[in-house]
Amino acid sequence: ILAAIAVPNFLEAQVRTKVSRVKSDFRSVATAIEAYRVDFNDYPWFDNGAYPKKYGALSYRLWNLTTPVAYITTVNFRDPFVMMGTWGNYNDDLLRYQYNYRNYKFFGNWGFDCWVLNSLGPDRVKSQGLKTEIMIRGLDTSATPTIIYDSTNGTKSAGDIPWTGGDTRYTNR
Repeated sequence: ILAAIAVPNFLEAQVRTKVSRVKSDFRSVATAIEAYRVDFNDYPWFDNGAYPKKYGALSYRLWNLTTPVAYITTVNFRDPFVMMGTWGNYNDDLLRYQYNYRNYKFFGNWGFDCWVLNSLGPDRVKSQGLKTEIMIRGLDTSATPTIIYDSTNGTKSAGDIPWTGGDTRYTNR
């Protein structure tokens, strides 16, 4: 009986800890991205092309935050919600199954310069995709509640965990 009570509580605590870690990682990377912007008057460039297998999306796209000026010591953050063999064709133990970064200036003139970091969230499913534009523009996401993770819907509710910066109307939570 005790195990039936303790195990679910332990699993819930693990999810809450992982969500906190994601947000902490995002704050660190966001600080580095904004410091880079102060020096170069632009956000790190986003390369949507294929990257060498030995790199994850985040370390390949944000390498210039560590070299030649170290705005942050590493960008090899591991998304705790990504499982082996997901986020594309990753199956290499050496890979860091990382958060994703996009600079939306890359996608053309949307009238704003912003970026987003993304974690799969507790459901471990890529929920956002092109719906990120809705989030960045600060539009109402209540019609599509599975886009953004909200712990008030339950610890294991659907949605990705985003963190945005720049000219965005979305409020990080």
